Amino acid sequence: MRVHIVGCPRSGTTLVTELMRYAFDFAGAADHEQSLFDPIPHDLSPYLTKKPADTIRIGRAFEADENLYVIALVRDPRAVITSVHWSHPDLYFVGFSRWQTYVQHIRRYADHPRYLVIRYEDLLAEPAEQQARIAQLLPQLKQLRDFSNYPDGIEDLHEHAEKALGGIRPFDNTRIDAWRTHLGRVRREYESSPAFQKELEAFGYEANTQWTTSLAEAEPSGESYKDSVDKWPNRWEIRLRYWFKTRRYLDALPKI
Repeated sequence: MRVHIVGCPRSGTTLVTELMRYAFDFAGAADHEQSLFDPIPHDLSPYLTKKPADTIRIGRAFEADENLYVIALVRDPRAVITSVHWSHPDLYFVGFSRWQTYVQHIRRYADHPRYLVIRYEDLLAEPAEQQARIAQLLPQLKQLRDFSNYPDGIEDLHEHAEKALGGIRPFDNTRIDAWRTHLGRVRREYESSPAFQKELEAFGYEANTQWTTSLAEAEPSGESYKDSVDKWPNRWEIRLRYWFKTRRYLDALPKI
């Protein structure tokens, strides 16, 4: 059995991966990011991996592999688009268009019995309830500790996880509304994205447009590091490459 963590970059996939390692008994786990299409040891089950980019590429493999379980993270797009990555601290990492692309793929499998969608904000506010949902999805996993006790007992993290999480620290609910200090960035993405408000309402982040009054005095600003558009030869090369990866994955599945 393999458990794979996905979600738009800056949505909490690293935190969930570390929580899974902390609270459940896995025979093996990747040190940091590992694509679904990278092989794992056959003698280590259950095995834990995560790769945000796989969100939009694993559909066929997921549908065919009955031993694959996926946990997908969704986070308020205002928080995602105002987040930076430690590798490029002077730039916002992703924009709304990328966030929307990822959640569109997540929606495709939201009701699948081997696919669990968790809102990042719910994880911070109610870790016990979200752990119970994971335990229901994965009754095969032995529970060792409670999410709510994290990080008690943790002495160190993988280098990449420590940078992404800002070190070993308990849940911090103040980060949920950190986007309010980047209103220029939010206004820029909101005004250029017709679906922004609709998505906020669909995921329960806002009931109406009243919150946008806070944007009135902000000057639109902010570029994204990850939003450059690949030219069509690159897009086709990527699609072809993942077609072959998917084919190899499917061919490696046990034949019934």
